[in-house]
Amino acid sequence: MKDDLYALSIMVGQRYSAGYAPKSITPIDSQQSFSGAKIYRVETAIGSFALRGWPPGQFPRHRIIGLHDLLEFLSERGIVQVAAPVRTISGETIWNDGHRDWHLEPWKPGNADFLVDPNSEKLQNAMISLADWHQAAVLWTPPRDSATWFSSSIAGPSSAITDRIMRIDYWSGAPQVELRRALSKEPESAWTESATIVLAHFDRLAAAARVDLHRLSQVQFSRQPCLRDLWSDHVLFTGNHVTGLIDPTACRNDNVAVDLARLLGSFLGDDEPRWQEALRTYHEHRPMSAVERELVRTLDRANVLLSAMTWLDRRFLNTVTIRHPDAALKRLKMYVGRIDHQTKTTTRVITP
Repeated sequence: MKDDLYALSIMVGQRYSAGYAPKSITPIDSQQSFSGAKIYRVETAIGSFALRGWPPGQFPRHRIIGLHDLLEFLSERGIVQVAAPVRTISGETIWNDGHRDWHLEPWKPGNADFLVDPNSEKLQNAMISLADWHQAAVLWTPPRDSATWFSSSIAGPSSAITDRIMRIDYWSGAPQVELRRALSKEPESAWTESATIVLAHFDRLAAAARVDLHRLSQVQFSRQPCLRDLWSDHVLFTGNHVTGLIDPTACRNDNVAVDLARLLGSFLGDDEPRWQEALRTYHEHRPMSAVERELVRTLDRANVLLSAMTWLDRRFLNTVTIRHPDAALKRLKMYVGRIDHQTKTTTRVITP
């Protein structure tokens, strides 16, 4: 459904104080945006803001409100990279236009350009900013109705481990057979070439990853709010300084390793010396145990395999059209390169 920009402008003007009245609203269609969210840049008399429309039914409303409370807490504690939603005249952070929930937040400056200029100062600043985010978030006490998603605890299982094991088991069964059948009916293309490589190595690498994940599932980890989908496109830089940690949609509690695995995998690929540099910097600001470091690397290996399978699922099995196929193929090829690296470094031999 296409939004009426004039109607949106009127609704924003009605819900927020006079300074937020839109002078212009511009749709944002990022080539890297694969979610169902709608985002608009809103220019006002007091600055630039992002108007975000949540995909209908994506999350319970109290989870979104809980996330907004967390972001407000982080902002108040000096984490300037977060965009805490603006409260309406009635004091709420979210409102509904009859179709979806919306919120207004400050437009964070900067560019997601780490991969264009991946220098050490940027990497170190990203690690410091993430450590600061984690150190502040663990101090927050969420209200009861959002504690399920945002509470902290000294010890508990990592939800990310359970999730990866379940997804490996899923793709090790009938869905993989279905994917192979669908692939056999496709004409040769860059997609089918990448898919063939992924499937040729999936069973062996997935079995090895599952062993490591199962062993770590027996460990009790500290848990706290984590971003969970922090990757290169969600870290904004102005020069070498981090000026935005954006799109915290997936935020909920887990171990901090989930954020480090996701971000460093997207930043560094398989550059081992730079992984060590990044983890060393993070550790200096938020100390990590040896088993947390192990969890970071284990999750990264599983992420590579499962992300590749997710894109193959979307392309060959899912009837939903991929909105940005060129960007999607580029990401798949990146995962294929990393899978190739795993095949050369994974020595464990396991019969699936």
